[in-house]
Amino acid sequence: MKKNNFIMICAGFYALSQAVMAHTTISDNAVEGVTLNTSDAISHGCEYGTKPEMLPVIAQSVVFPNGPDDLVYRSDDPNQEAVNLGDVLSGGAHSHGIINPTLIQNKDIFDQVEQIRDSSGVLRAFHYTNSENSATGGNLPLDTKGLVPFALTGVTFTPESCANKVNVHIAIVDWCTQKPGNRRNNPWFGHATTTFNQADKIPDGFWPNLTISRNVDNNPLPPSCGEGYSITMEPSDTSIDQYLPIPGFIP
Repeated sequence: MKKNNFIMICAGFYALSQAVMAHTTISDNAVEGVTLNTSDAISHGCEYGTKPEMLPVIAQSVVFPNGPDDLVYRSDDPNQEAVNLGDVLSGGAHSHGIINPTLIQNKDIFDQVEQIRDSSGVLRAFHYTNSENSATGGNLPLDTKGLVPFALTGVTFTPESCANKVNVHIAIVDWCTQKPGNRRNNPWFGHATTTFNQADKIPDGFWPNLTISRNVDNNPLPPSCGEGYSITMEPSDTSIDQYLPIPGFIP
């Protein structure tokens, strides 16, 4: 009984630590028509349960919601019925979904990066690694926070639409070891998938989010819209499972 109580207490402390510890997030938000230079912010390494020793982040993968099967819906719609993004935004000519990321060269944390494109050439993901993927090789020291920069091409809201902002959900995994075990990664996206099925590690409903706000001074909402509404974009489970894994790391 004492052993079971101890396990329950440890699990409780783990759940509390997950709630308290900051997640990986996007540093800035965008305004209509303006290209944004931003970054994702890594707050901590990987830990789990009764193994309190944290492992440093040695790699990262990032997937954007710009594929043909990714989700676009009104943020206030609990059924997430599909919305035609072309009725809301224009721009990003090199992307299925208008969201058009660009790599910014930086080797502060990772000295290697692979840009992952789909069969039509659209940039879907970044895979950041180091030439030596180990806790003693390239990594983000545990006592520091890291910024991984990228750019997002400016977009334009369709004048006839009632959308006042777009929430761009980005799927991210911070990788801490190529070995198995619960400290191997920190997944940052809203729910478990077939490949990333560690439901107890994935913060339910949380996404690294980048908000694009409509410039209502230059592009006001139609009078019939009232206050308008927001749109959410997020990678599909298929996109996450296809583009987020990094070879050599266990999802």
